[in-house]
Amino acid sequence: MIDAAIVASPTPSHADTVAELLQADKHVFVEKPITILAQEASDLVRLASSRRRTLQVGHVERFNPAW
Repeated sequence: MIDAAIVASPTPSHADTVAELLQADKHVFVEKPITILAQEASDLVRLASSRRRTLQVGHVERFNPAW
């Protein structure tokens, strides 16, 4: 069982993948850009908020200890 996931797939799949994870009550770190359309991003933020899950957008390399 996982508590969180990193989504680092092609951008067109982000909205569906992140929504599925949030609906499964998982915290999500998604590679930038969050989605293609601003409305999709807004929908994901609302979903994360309503499920009390963390949704973070960024670049996973930022957390690489080598930096």
